[in-house]
Amino acid sequence: MGRKNQRYSFETKMEVVIRYLDGDDPDWLAQEYGIKSEKLIHTWARKWQTSGDAGLDPHEVHQHQRQHQRQH
Repeated sequence: MGRKNQRYSFETKMEVVIRYLDGDDPDWLAQEYGIKSEKLIHTWARKWQTSGDAGLDPHEVHQHQRQHQRQH
């Protein structure tokens, strides 16, 4: 089982999302990667599908927000 408030790297999230979208079972992926819940995998997949890489990487979100603020 994963730790409470475990942080996962962008690379790990992306790998899990790709495998999930390719048809791997989310329960099995959660066990393999030590992710606390399959729901987290569903959340990552949804964020990636709606926001791209920035949905999985908070640093990307902050960088995008700073760039957007400079333009306005």
